[in-house]
Amino acid sequence: MSQVEAEPLAGGEPGRTVWRALLLLPALLPAVLLPLLARDSWSAGGSGDGLADHLAAPVGYVLALAALALAAFVPRNGSFRRACAWFGALLLAATLAGQTFAGDIRDKGIAKLDRSAEPLVRAIAAYEVRHGRPPEALAELIPEFLPALPATGIPAAPAWQYQPLAPNPTGGGRWWLAARVGMIGDVEYVPDSKCATSKCPTGGSWRFWRW
Repeated sequence: MSQVEAEPLAGGEPGRTVWRALLLLPALLPAVLLPLLARDSWSAGGSGDGLADHLAAPVGYVLALAALALAAFVPRNGSFRRACAWFGALLLAATLAGQTFAGDIRDKGIAKLDRSAEPLVRAIAAYEVRHGRPPEALAELIPEFLPALPATGIPAAPAWQYQPLAPNPTGGGRWWLAARVGMIGDVEYVPDSKCATSKCPTGGSWRFWRW
């Protein structure tokens, strides 16, 4: 009795390739998710919830490194090992790309903050000239120097943070102005004369400090 060699089903290998690709798709998510979360924190119309924006990138890096570490310990030449290696590499690259795109959105938000704060900074300076000291609170600028406080324009930082400072013999600023961006950090005003060009962000006189 002759044996008939079984042939593989047509399309079996391409079908397996498609399923592998679908399983790896979640690794690309940070490239889209991180800019969306940044837009939600830094662009007008966002909800201002900065917690996810603060945690998303670190979670992506941890998962990517965990997948790569797992690939290093499972048996060699196994399909699971290759899947872990591909997943970790793609997730790492997607997180890096997503952070780059998110950084561009953040820089645009800081530049918008610089423009929206111009009348506020001028009003504080005018108050100093007239009274010989900075205001104790921003409310003292209204209505003599400003009809109303300008909005920050950043959803995650709806209010200005301000406090007067003691006179600085080294010539430092006499007041502190910032926008606190949820769980992400502070964007502080730094006069151009007190901030080296190499240390100032694209937002002109504003410097971002991540927590």
